[in-house]
Amino acid sequence: MKEFLKTTKLSAILVLTIVALTLGVLIPDVQAQTPADSPCDPDYYDSLESRAWLEAQREITQNQNLIFKPDSVLEYTCFDRFLNELAEHAINMFSETRHWGTILPSNSMDNALRNLVGSALSGYLSGNFSHPMLGGRLSSVIYKTDTISGGSYTCDIMDRVWQTGTVINKKGDYDSTGTAKCRDFISNPENDGFFTFEEYRDSEDKRYLPNQCEPSISNRWTQEINTALVSAHTPWQEDDVVTYLENLDPDKCSKSPTIQTGLTVYRGAGTDTYPEKICLPPGCNYDPKSKKCTPN
Repeated sequence: MKEFLKTTKLSAILVLTIVALTLGVLIPDVQAQTPADSPCDPDYYDSLESRAWLEAQREITQNQNLIFKPDSVLEYTCFDRFLNELAEHAINMFSETRHWGTILPSNSMDNALRNLVGSALSGYLSGNFSHPMLGGRLSSVIYKTDTISGGSYTCDIMDRVWQTGTVINKKGDYDSTGTAKCRDFISNPENDGFFTFEEYRDSEDKRYLPNQCEPSISNRWTQEINTALVSAHTPWQEDDVVTYLENLDPDKCSKSPTIQTGLTVYRGAGTDTYPEKICLPPGCNYDPKSKKCTPN
């Protein structure tokens, strides 16, 4: 009996399977299914990428402007004055003497040092540090090499750059407001401050010392701003943030806007109904009869 039931059951299942396959019940049309939308928004990624470029370029620009180009150590040590010191004492050791018969000129050591070292020093400083000190910001101090001649060593360049400043009258008074120690953080408001992306786009390059950078990336600013910020060039519209700060005065309940909560209030047997609303100012409640906010 059990074997008969098994055989009958298997036969019934086989018949039902054949019928289902024939009617197409068990084979769904996979190709007809609509694929899910992509979770990635390439426009959103592009805006993030452009915003990152704007942030990085703004920081780079201000760093390169506020961090001065270093001055030369040869300027701070007045290296040509070292040559004067050498010219002063080397005559006792080398060529300016009568021991070998021919008398050399009294400035022969000066000329030798100038030709050997002084000319190279002058060429290096003029080619790389022809601007005022502090990378061009301290207009009152410009270092220039002197002619090599015997003399004692004197040098006050570092003191002048750091604190002394420049002489402003015959009494010897100094103006130190522009020196390294006394300089304000924003000494040139047009370039030293912090600016919006649009201000970088619409103005000249902020990196102006020792020589101003060419506006080679001005078009890039425009392009990245159009992609990063909401404008006519972006594929989305600006989603304004609605604020109600001006409506938080508890003495102006009746003037406060009412905000729907999405709930409906049923009173009594359900015949008295109204949409629930809230009031922004503290101490104010919504009155369904007047449909306004009223004090507690």
